Amino acid sequence: MNFIEKAEKLLILFTSLRKIMYNDGEKNWIRGIENIIALLTPPDYGGIENAEIAIKEVDYTYSSMLRGNGSFSDYFIWRDDFDERVKANEEFDRIKNEIGDMLY
Repeated sequence: MNFIEKAEKLLILFTSLRKIMYNDGEKNWIRGIENIIALLTPPDYGGIENAEIAIKEVDYTYSSMLRGNGSFSDYFIWRDDFDERVKANEEFDRIKNEIGDMLY
């Protein structure tokens, strides 16, 4: 997979993540996700104009969001009903894991 294809796949994943978070009413971490989406959007890749460098910036930004207590790695979707909560977080975690597999 070349860098343009990788950026396209990551863009789809981060856009899906953003949709879930937006629908959940998330207002903090979504800003970082939106910045990442801008970096992955062709043709200018957030002003960088290079998919390879943009992916490196995405990796740095996303990694920094995952560090420490209270970081994005602790974020989950809350539902009062346990079964609904499990189902919502399964999809959310699947997307995050796929992103992690592509970046690391």
